Amino acid sequence: MSDKQSFWTTLPGILTAIGGIILAVATLVGALHAAGLFTLNNPSNNQDNLQQTSPPINSSATPNSQPLSFYAVPTTVRLGYEVTLVFNQPIPDDLGVYINGKPIPIKQMNPLTLIITIPTNVPLGHTMIQAKTKSGQSASQYISVLA
Repeated sequence: MSDKQSFWTTLPGILTAIGGIILAVATLVGALHAAGLFTLNNPSNNQDNLQQTSPPINSSATPNSQPLSFYAVPTTVRLGYEVTLVFNQPIPDDLGVYINGKPIPIKQMNPLTLIITIPTNVPLGHTMIQAKTKSGQSASQYISVLA
């Protein structure tokens, strides 16, 4: 008669169980940390340290005092397809969008997002999208245009 030993009572079974428990605990800690339920006690995160190294806050600063910037989604697109531009601040009323220096029509979706359509006469390859205001703010990003 054969005595079958359970896998979990053998050395490979015990090592597998220990590895599984360590993995589960590490995953749980990572998920809780990402969710912001707790932070690790790190001296560089000390509030006193942050207050000493932070520059003074300018109370007259407005949300639009930061430089205009945006990112394009997607960054690789075909001729005639749409690209979404997401801005870091509300889009100014006097904003113009240009591809390789030529103005193009825009559709504003919400205060931070607008959509452009890549014209069919744009050269293939790296193409610059530039957003400019009449007040002199500008931002640009390159995208790849495919046929």
